[in-house]
Amino acid sequence: MVAGFEAAWVFFGGVFAVVFPDKMKAIVVQADAIDPRLNEAVREHAQSRGS
Repeated sequence: MVAGFEAAWVFFGGVFAVVFPDKMKAIVVQADAIDPRLNEAVREHAQSRGS
């Protein structure tokens, strides 16, 4: 998923302010209303991009 984001940003020439992923299971490892567990690689990537 992270590689796909990077490829899209290179193709379109920039980073989008909002991304709507089509497969949330790739991002959310454990759904929970109070304390969701996120995919560590996606979380780190988002933080490195300022999200």
